Amino acid sequence: PLAHKSLSTAPLQLRDWGCPRPSMNSFGTDSAEKSTSKILGGGPTLDCTRPVDRQAKSLSAFFSQVDDLTFKERSVKNVSEKGRAKVVETLMEALSVASAAADSKARRLELKAMADAAASAALVVAAAPLAPKWVHEEVLEQVVLLQRVRTRGRAADILAAAEPLRRLAALPVDSKVLKRTKVALELNSDFWKKSDAPEVRQMVSVLVKEWKNMYRGEQGTAAASKPRVFSQRTLRNAATDLEESAHGKAPMVEKYQDLVKALLGRLAQVPDQAIELLDGGVQAPAFVGRVHKVALAQEVSARVKRPKLDHDPAKKA
Repeated sequence: PLAHKSLSTAPLQLRDWGCPRPSMNSFGTDSAEKSTSKILGGGPTLDCTRPVDRQAKSLSAFFSQVDDLTFKERSVKNVSEKGRAKVVETLMEALSVASAAADSKARRLELKAMADAAASAALVVAAAPLAPKWVHEEVLEQVVLLQRVRTRGRAADILAAAEPLRRLAALPVDSKVLKRTKVALELNSDFWKKSDAPEVRQMVSVLVKEWKNMYRGEQGTAAASKPRVFSQRTLRNAATDLEESAHGKAPMVEKYQDLVKALLGRLAQVPDQAIELLDGGVQAPAFVGRVHKVALAQEVSARVKRPKLDHDPAKKA
C-alpha cells in the first residue's frame, strides 16, 4: 500500500511542476542565496506558458548578453565643440584685459621711477658747475677733424677718427655744449654708424648713447616705453593652448566649467601672468596644471566638515 500511495502521488507532482512558477524571493537559506535568487528572479525561466524550444532560445539569448561596462554619457555630459569655441573667445578677452592691466601697472611704475631719477638728476645738475669755455672750443676742434674724415670718405682715413673720438669721450661735455657744437648730430650720420672700422663704429655708438642719456636726464625728458598691444593671432594662440590644456584636465562639462572659471579668476587676480603666457615665458599646460591643482585642493578642503561646537551649558551638564 505504501508503494501504491507513492505511485499515485507521483503524477500529481509532475503536473504541478512549473505551474505556476514560485517566487524566487523565497529561495535560499541565507542572505547571500536569497539575494542571488532575487536577482535571477527578474530573468527568464522555464515554465509551462510557452513551448520548450522557444523558451530555450530565450534563455540562450539572455545568457549570451554581455554587460556594458563602458562609461555612460547620459550620466555626465561631454563638452561640445561650440562650447569650447566660446571658451576660447572668453579666454582671449580675459588675456587682453589682463595684459593691458599688467602693462599699465608696469608703465606707471616706470614713469614713477623716471620722475624720481629726473628729480635726482636735476639736483645734481643744479649743483654741478657749467662746462668751462675751453671744453666748448675743444669739442669744436674735434668736430672739425671728424668732418674732414667724413668729407674725404676714404676707407684708409676712417681710423684717423679714433683719436678725436677718444678725446671727445674724455671731455666733460654737458647738454649746452651738445647744443652749441652739434657734435651729436655729426656722429649720428650713417657714415659713422655704418663705418667699416668696428672700433670706430663702437666708439661712436657708445658716445651717442651716453650723451643721449645725459641729455634726457638733465632735461627730464626720458622716453617711456610704449604700451604693449598684442595681436589677435597671439591672443588666439594663447587662448587655444589654455583651452586645450583645460579640456585635457577636465573633459566633462561640470569640471570643465569650474576649471575655466578658476583660470579666468587667476588671470584677473594676477594679470602679470597673462604677459608671461603671451610672451611664452610660461607654458599653458604648466599654468593650467597649477590652477587645476589649487582648485582640487580647494574642493577637497570644502568637503571637509568641521565639527560643530556645542555651547549649550545644559547639555554639557
